[in-house]
Amino acid sequence: MSQRLASALLLGLLASTTGCAGARLDALEAQVTNQALELSALRARKESSEVPVELFARSLKEPPDLQPELAALRARVAKLELELANLRDRPPTTEVDPGAPKDVLIPRPGQRPAPKPGAEIEVLSVGAGDLLLGRIGGELERLTLAGVQAPLRSEDYRANPSLEVRHREAFGAARLSDDRAWSQSRDFLFAKVQGKRFRLRYARRGRAADGSLSVLLNDGSRDLNAELVAAGLALAKGERYRAEEKAARAARQGLFSR
Repeated sequence: MSQRLASALLLGLLASTTGCAGARLDALEAQVTNQALELSALRARKESSEVPVELFARSLKEPPDLQPELAALRARVAKLELELANLRDRPPTTEVDPGAPKDVLIPRPGQRPAPKPGAEIEVLSVGAGDLLLGRIGGELERLTLAGVQAPLRSEDYRANPSLEVRHREAFGAARLSDDRAWSQSRDFLFAKVQGKRFRLRYARRGRAADGSLSVLLNDGSRDLNAELVAAGLALAKGERYRAEEKAARAARQGLFSR
C-alpha cells in the first residue's frame, strides 16, 4: 500500500470516529438540557400548589372575616357572666352613683321595688337550670324558677352540703362531680328561652333575701318550670311540681336514667 493511500485511510478513520463522539456528546447535552427544563417546570408547579394549600389550611383554623364578630361575642358573654356573678354573690347594699348628686342613692336589687307583674323580661344569660339573668324595665334582675331545684356546679355545693347530699342521691355522684347534671339542666333551659321574651309572673311577689325574683316562666302555652322537672333535669321544691318529679322518676327521665 502506498504511503499516500495509508494516510488517506487514516484521516478518514479519524474523521468518522470524531463525528460519532461529537454526535453522542450533542445527544447527551440535549438530554441534560431537557431534564433541567422538566425539573424547573416541576418545581414551579410545586411552588404554585403550595400557596393555595397553605391559604386553605389557614382558613380552616379560623375564618379571618369572622374574627371581629367572635371577639365581640366573647366580650359580651364575659360581661354577662360577670354581671350574673355579681348579682349572685353580692349582698344587698346601697351604693352612691358617682355621677349623681351626693344625696341620691342607687338601690341594689335588695332595696329596689319588685317589678310589676306583666313586665317584659329580656333573657340575657342562663346560669343554671333554674337561674337566669334578665333585664326588666332597663334593670338587671336575677331570676330563679319558682318551685324548681336544679343541679349546681360542683364548686357551688360547698356553701350548701345538705343540698349536695340530696342531689347526689337523686342524680348520682359522678354527674355532680364533673358538672354533667348542671350542664344538662342549664342547656335544656337555654334552648327554651333563647331569643325569646317573657311576661313576668310571680309565684310570690317580692324579693328573696339575695335580691332575686322567684318567677313562673311561661311562653304563652307551656309552663317551663314544670317542663324542666318533667324532663328529669331538676327536683321539685315544695309541692307545686311534685307530680312532675314523681312521673320523671318513674319513667327514668333525664338525670333519673341511672
